[in-house]
Amino acid sequence: MDKNIERLAIGGGALVLGLLLGWAVRGVATYNVATEATTTYEDWRTYCPPATTATASCEVLGDVVDPALKATVARISIVKDMKNNGAEMIAFMLPHDVLLDAGVGVQSGKDPVKVLPYRTCNNVGCLAVVPLEDAMRSALRSNTETKISFTGAAPNAKPQTLIVSFKGFNSALSAYERGEGRRSSMIRRIF
Repeated sequence: MDKNIERLAIGGGALVLGLLLGWAVRGVATYNVATEATTTYEDWRTYCPPATTATASCEVLGDVVDPALKATVARISIVKDMKNNGAEMIAFMLPHDVLLDAGVGVQSGKDPVKVLPYRTCNNVGCLAVVPLEDAMRSALRSNTETKISFTGAAPNAKPQTLIVSFKGFNSALSAYERGEGRRSSMIRRIF
């Protein structure tokens, strides 16, 4: 009788081990390194380039809509700076007609406004980029009211302040973290 229990335990253990190994191989073998993906989470979305593109990373994007115009006025993006050791950056893209010297103001909750200088302007708009600090990441994760302020370049233009929507942000950020993990780690592809 003891031999039967021993054989049953060994057989059950081998079965469980085989299932786990098969599941792990499935995760690695079915991950397509040449696929890119974009997924929408309410007001936010993620984009992950193919894993074969080592000079790029996944990105989480959110549009800032002017309620009066009912149009996208700015875009927020979180991405890893592959030229800077993979440090996470947060970028604010605003339209061309902004007063460059004033920069863009960012305020999370009751924190003081941080004025960020514009780095460059291109055919899409004017861009301000800074490292994503832990405090800003926590404020974004906790959906603390965040506002961005900027001034138009027209004479006598008044500063404009818009509130950032967080509908779907946490889901998009989690998908960004999972996608980036899968792109860079064979072990993360298992799960």
